[in-house]
Amino acid sequence: EKRLDVKVALYPVDHDVPGACCFFVKAEKALIIYTGDFRDHGFLSEVIKSQFWEYAKLLRSKNCFRSCTIICEGTNFGLPFDFRSQKDFDDRIKDILKHYAKDLVCLIVNSDGLWDVFSTIRIAETEKAGRQIVLSKTLSRFLDKIRNSFLEDYQRAVTEEGLAAFQAMMNLNRFLIYYPGRPHSIDLLKKISENPCGYLLFLTMNDAFEALEKIAMFSSQVGGCCVLSFSAYEGASDSATRTFAEAIGRIGFCVEKTNVLARGHVSPHRLVDILGSIKPSKVFVMHTLAPDGLKAFLQSHLDCEIIAPSKGTSYNL
Repeated sequence: EKRLDVKVALYPVDHDVPGACCFFVKAEKALIIYTGDFRDHGFLSEVIKSQFWEYAKLLRSKNCFRSCTIICEGTNFGLPFDFRSQKDFDDRIKDILKHYAKDLVCLIVNSDGLWDVFSTIRIAETEKAGRQIVLSKTLSRFLDKIRNSFLEDYQRAVTEEGLAAFQAMMNLNRFLIYYPGRPHSIDLLKKISENPCGYLLFLTMNDAFEALEKIAMFSSQVGGCCVLSFSAYEGASDSATRTFAEAIGRIGFCVEKTNVLARGHVSPHRLVDILGSIKPSKVFVMHTLAPDGLKAFLQSHLDCEIIAPSKGTSYNL
């Protein structure tokens, strides 16, 4: 029985989930690329030396493969979707920091909003906002949990400068940590109330109301800006968002709901650009609500075979 010489390598891609990767599979003279779910407009895109398609183009240009098959996740097809670029997000944060220069700025996020946290911190530092960063216990523990594996995954794919930037971002010593219920955190909230514009808070829904309520109680000048930055899953419940925002508003905080970065998506026109530059032999579309629609869309733009796979059917790669 003949054994295939198969080599598998992973490569980082940009996604709101830390550690997201694609896979390159070399089987004899065939190249198979599984994109995973990815985006090409996030903060991580600026740090990784080259996205997976740049490496794919390099492999393909060597002309040493009889075929190149791409298994492509097209999650941003068949969904109502308001595309926002990294620049959109950066500009919005700059605008917030400028207009609320004398107020408290707090973003309510989940652990899946980690890139929003880092993007905001980067803008605050670039704009020299002079704000100390406060992380909730939940976010700090999540960051601590993923730090080592995260750096290990990316150190092979980023420049030395990029790796240093990652290491700096992951260093918990640069943040103040808010632990709900602990005496020293009460002291922290008192300090924040004395100089709200000197801080930038990142809290989760579970601890935000209690923290902001205490700041309002200690402060003689409430009226801060509380920016609600919900993930795609949280944002699906408009009533929950409104209830939470109303509760924050009742204790004296101005509330805005920002449009956060697109979560792990690449826009259809960019997908065509990326796949077209690699020039695959076949493309399998998956992880989409509209596989037939995506197939038809890609067929009208790409000169290769597009397949919307069906369960139980075998395909030759």
